Amino acid sequence: MPAVSPKLIVNELIEAIQQSGGVASYCSDNVKTHPRKFVVSYLGNTYSLWIYIWTITHGGRPSLPDEYRIQMTSVSSPLPKNPSGLTVLMGYYPDLKMFAGFDLRKHSTFTGKSPSVQIGISAIHSALQNGLSFVTKDNDEIAIGVRPDQFLIY
Repeated sequence: MPAVSPKLIVNELIEAIQQSGGVASYCSDNVKTHPRKFVVSYLGNTYSLWIYIWTITHGGRPSLPDEYRIQMTSVSSPLPKNPSGLTVLMGYYPDLKMFAGFDLRKHSTFTGKSPSVQIGISAIHSALQNGLSFVTKDNDEIAIGVRPDQFLIY
């Protein structure tokens, strides 16, 4: 599956924030910029939210058919963090309009031009049914499957 357009990802993020009860304004200069910067209002609070997000695709290894990943392209290590708000690392799975969240502390520093971060597709399917799902990976990272209506709870 090829990567979806940055514009689609930004629109899906805004829609997910709305589905979960918030309001979002996109603040980055263009949709291709990382991180994607938003101002979000939720439950009477307004905050700045930076999102690093890529399309979730199959991991490519036939021996691991459940493994899916994001490939962190067009960014350099270390990833800058929002000095006045929140920063998250995410993936978007367009086939189901679902999201995944990853531990930014585990992935903000990396080597190589296209580091990848994995999640089992079963976590995405579980979140589709339950709203959120949590899986502990081999590196002790907890990856999260996120249904759009639960986005701001994540």
